[in-house]
Amino acid sequence: FFGLDELRQLSKISEIDFRSVLAEISASNLSLIDIPTANNTCYEDLKLYLNRFLGEKSLFNLLNNTGKGINEIGNQRQCKKDKGRFIIVSGMQVVQIGLCVPEMCTGEVLSSLKKPLLEFLKKFIKDLPIKEENINVIDVDVKNNMPVGLGTIISFSIVLIVTICSIIAAATDSLIKPDDWKSQGRKVLESFNIYKSSMNLFFAENRVDKNLDILNGVKTLGMGWIVLGHILLMIMGVPIVNILDVPNLFLKKRGWALFTSGNLGVDIFFCLTGFLGILVCTEQLRNPKQNKVLAILLIYLHRYFRMLPIYGLAILISLYMLPFLGDGPLFSNTQTMAGNCNKDWIYNLLYINNFRDNHNCCGWSWYIANDFQMYLSIPFLVLLYQFSALIAFVGVIGLFIFFCCVTLGICIYYDLSLNFGQSSPGSQDFMRMYYIKPFCRCLPFLLGVLFAWMYISYKRKDKEKGIPVITAINDAIVNSPLLRYTMYIAGLVVMTLCVFLFFDFYKDGTTMGKADHYAFIIFSRPGFIIGLFMIVYPGVLGKARGIKAILSHEIFNVLSKVVFSAYMLNMLIISFYNGTREDGLYYTASAMWVMGIEVFVITFALAILTTLVFEYPIIGISKEFLRPKREAYVGDKKQEAIESPPTTKQCLFLINRIHLS
Repeated sequence: FFGLDELRQLSKISEIDFRSVLAEISASNLSLIDIPTANNTCYEDLKLYLNRFLGEKSLFNLLNNTGKGINEIGNQRQCKKDKGRFIIVSGMQVVQIGLCVPEMCTGEVLSSLKKPLLEFLKKFIKDLPIKEENINVIDVDVKNNMPVGLGTIISFSIVLIVTICSIIAAATDSLIKPDDWKSQGRKVLESFNIYKSSMNLFFAENRVDKNLDILNGVKTLGMGWIVLGHILLMIMGVPIVNILDVPNLFLKKRGWALFTSGNLGVDIFFCLTGFLGILVCTEQLRNPKQNKVLAILLIYLHRYFRMLPIYGLAILISLYMLPFLGDGPLFSNTQTMAGNCNKDWIYNLLYINNFRDNHNCCGWSWYIANDFQMYLSIPFLVLLYQFSALIAFVGVIGLFIFFCCVTLGICIYYDLSLNFGQSSPGSQDFMRMYYIKPFCRCLPFLLGVLFAWMYISYKRKDKEKGIPVITAINDAIVNSPLLRYTMYIAGLVVMTLCVFLFFDFYKDGTTMGKADHYAFIIFSRPGFIIGLFMIVYPGVLGKARGIKAILSHEIFNVLSKVVFSAYMLNMLIISFYNGTREDGLYYTASAMWVMGIEVFVITFALAILTTLVFEYPIIGISKEFLRPKREAYVGDKKQEAIESPPTTKQCLFLINRIHLS
């Protein structure tokens, strides 16, 4: 039908884009051959198409830059070059498509056309369960071109100033005099020394008990598991090209259980908060002559400022910085990470955001609030244990049973269900009343407290002051290889059941009764922690050489120190990762695992950097001013904890002090 000379000339190009070929043929050069045909309608329609549409090059380019199928985004960059306006039309994020429309068609105008847009989306999914009010129109160019406000300027300035302080402190380290580092002002400056922080991060060893290094691997792998869970959560906001195939892909492979049960990784950290918190506070509150009220206050302040720098940085990034760090048709989705931080940020910094309804400022920070609220009880539990180990054990077990009953009452009252794939009367209350509340999530924490007291009982030589049953259990674990191997097998079985049964509830919980859901909601998390304890605890006592060799590896020693930064940055990184996509995602298990590995590596790389520049300085300052004098615990002996200054002059100063004393 076309001019043969032009086609022959264009055919000399090595790679031909058929659409480009058609676009280059102007309407004046189109020549329809008058072929006798009985189908005159076809002839007229084809003539209209060729002359009216292909002749309008700009109109053709707009269509060429538009998504051509379900959840296909199109080409936003080329749309801007062709002076079009790029619009994302979505229906509850189930179906999204990118439209390159004429520049005068603003998002505001198209938002008034939701009914025809809904009919347009239904062309892709026939029985799309979306109502007209669920249609969302995003003007990508307007969303991505936010004005630079005062908050953005301040946020970037803070990052720049802290970075400069780190460089200056490192550069002046060689100029330090032996006596200068004792002054508090000098110690504040030294806290910003990125060289010292790097030495501490990469080379400092555990000065209390090398057997506790096994927990480094538990922390790191737990964070990796959380990354998988967050990827599954965040991928729901990405256009999935093969969305109609997802149910079958998801339900047929049990490997997805590692993604759906990623929230159990958070329970690992609740347990570790109880375990390590008891150990640290026990040493800080051992002096009978100290002012307990002041010591507890300082412990709280140190904990508060320990989490504040990275927490505050995450809020600043999500609210003021992230929208200016990238571009793309989906990048406006990153603006949802801040939620209502501009109004309710104070609830986050007070660590009470999990008790405020409809609070979505850095939504994943609910864990930080729970962690801090649970930590508040640790000094009092330590004092109770110092008064009577038996009363402390019985009291915590009583609290465990009490909060199991509280969780059961909430499950029954709100009719909670684990089956996220189906609607249930209580599904809307699952997050609000169970998932983010400390009285439902504290069971792993209480188990961590009990495990810590078991460990303390083992390390003390004056075992007659301990609980005979606990002493007997510790001795049996240490002296019986058969018992240890039984614990390994039983722990692995219990953990596997908790992980894969969670997947069964997730995908098809309608086949199970309410009592099954309630029982699993209450006992799955503490059950998983008990299984993990049976595998790890022998290593904490100095046994399980194989497991300890793996989980105590040097790489875990480094990565475990930055897991808090990794947690706070992880969701922002996934949001940035998804926002910079220029096309939809083809959903497969392999694609999810590849994405998980990529995000894990990027998360920990950035976590190391932010820990060195932002977290360690505040930790150093809070240790100097807020932390009670700490005694290291080795058996039943006490020794002063040395702050391990890395410079040669500081080491010589310490040696001189020891010699004089």
